[in-house]
Amino acid sequence: MERRRSLQRPGRSRNPTKPSPETPEDQLGLSPAELSLLQACELGDIQRVTAVLKENANINVDCVDLMGRTPLQITVEREDKDLMEVLLPLSSKRNVEFTLLDAINDKKESIACAILRHPVYASPEFQGGGQKGFAETTSVLTKFHPDTTPLILAAQRNLYELVKVLVMSGDRIERPHPYLCNCHACIVMADQDQLRYAQRRLNAYKGLSSESYLALANEDPLLEAFKLGREMKQIAKVEKHFKTDYAMIAEALSEFVVKLLDRVRDNQELEMVLNKVDYAKGRTDEFEPAARIKMAVINKEKKFWFAVHKVYLTNRGNLGP
Repeated sequence: MERRRSLQRPGRSRNPTKPSPETPEDQLGLSPAELSLLQACELGDIQRVTAVLKENANINVDCVDLMGRTPLQITVEREDKDLMEVLLPLSSKRNVEFTLLDAINDKKESIACAILRHPVYASPEFQGGGQKGFAETTSVLTKFHPDTTPLILAAQRNLYELVKVLVMSGDRIERPHPYLCNCHACIVMADQDQLRYAQRRLNAYKGLSSESYLALANEDPLLEAFKLGREMKQIAKVEKHFKTDYAMIAEALSEFVVKLLDRVRDNQELEMVLNKVDYAKGRTDEFEPAARIKMAVINKEKKFWFAVHKVYLTNRGNLGP
């Protein structure tokens, strides 16, 4: 017995009481109610969620779990529309915006449309924000560029139905200023962070050049694709940071105008497509022989020129009068 006592370190009891280890939830500072809310959302238990919200009027609905997800983001990830309806009116504007971008990024088109059509998104807090609203609130620490808007992201993902909802609501992608623009705003942005300024321009052009946006937001998609393709080729020659990206956009636009020809149903429609005069000249209803073919030659759109000949040769007898 004496020998055992001599082996013990001084100042320590034989059975020290060990403090309980701190859980990850404790490190996040989650209250029991917040933890219960997150768990209920993970399980899709709408009754439990409703009960927690009713019993805890001051609960933080924007709390986050170990993966950095809010209850609303967990619900959208599970594509639970019923639970989403409960949480949307209680979530902050910032939380709704991030969740919407997550849904668009994951191509959950029906969920994103449900958020856009929800009364909370039609509230004055969201209206008028459009481009600026998201640019001001989106954090640089997220996976999205600070200037990403729902329409830009939906267009880049080529989500036709979602782009249609946004365009019909009056939303548009703001076209960047010319590459060598010397206006005060462009100079300030370039001086502050040249790479971010270049990324912002590219982000917008990717949205503007998407097939869904070209088709839905422009009166004449073919003409707009020609103009945008020419602009992309010019920018690719002088761009420092994203030369390859602009060249790829120009190539995609060339393929888009060829796809439009595949939609032609008869010779009369083909003639109207090819002979329509540039509406920028103010003659929206006038036609000139081969007007668009001449434009394709000027813009060096070889794919379009060859596609026109292919249509004439292969479908001369198959297309209607």
